[in-house]
Amino acid sequence: MDDRAKAGIAVALAAVLGIGGVLAIEAVTGFRPGAEPAASIAGVERPGASVARPTSTQTTSTPSTGSASRASGTTIPTPRPKPAAPPLPTAVRITRKGCSTGPVPDGTPSGTCTTTITWKKVATEGTVIEVYGVTRCLSAGDRAGDGSCLVVGTVVPADTRKLIARAPVSKGTVSWTGPAWLDVIQSATDGPRNQAIGVDRHGDDIYFAIVVTASNEVGHSKLVIADAGTWCYDTGCEGP
Repeated sequence: MDDRAKAGIAVALAAVLGIGGVLAIEAVTGFRPGAEPAASIAGVERPGASVARPTSTQTTSTPSTGSASRASGTTIPTPRPKPAAPPLPTAVRITRKGCSTGPVPDGTPSGTCTTTITWKKVATEGTVIEVYGVTRCLSAGDRAGDGSCLVVGTVVPADTRKLIARAPVSKGTVSWTGPAWLDVIQSATDGPRNQAIGVDRHGDDIYFAIVVTASNEVGHSKLVIADAGTWCYDTGCEGP
């Protein structure tokens, strides 16, 4: 029998029996008429009561520092390119003033000979232009004819090159001066008569060609021919 039925019976009996009967009923049933019902068993809802239901929770993972850096789009510095040998000098030109390569019928000219090399200026720090004299007529042929002492594609060994001048590539020009008359004609008579006509000399060295290269701490560019010289098989050759 539930509590409500018990309460109804108790009220009815109280009306008939009086207060004494009520006390007797309470002693027997443990129920006191008019009292509030005992608390509900834990976990059972009371009518009309609001019970907080468990709600699902979503765990949000915290990205690691490395992941955050990647997600933020942090720019990674680009490695600097490794140094390289300089490019080929361009627009190389040679001019001379007061120079005579002899021989001359009226004696030795007086004054000085100034040779100037020019090239396209390049604002590159640490790069210099080097000018070399070539001490052999490397491209002379072994048959009758004539040509240049140095042609494009000819190998120029290190022991045939002597440094004449050097200057920063940003300068665009370099010059050197010597006697006005330079005996640069080399003749050979042991076999077919021939001559190699150089373009400059220094002491005992005749320069049969002049070449230019760009140089830095890494290396050198290829050689550029500034003056190629001349060779021929007869005495009618004309010098530079």
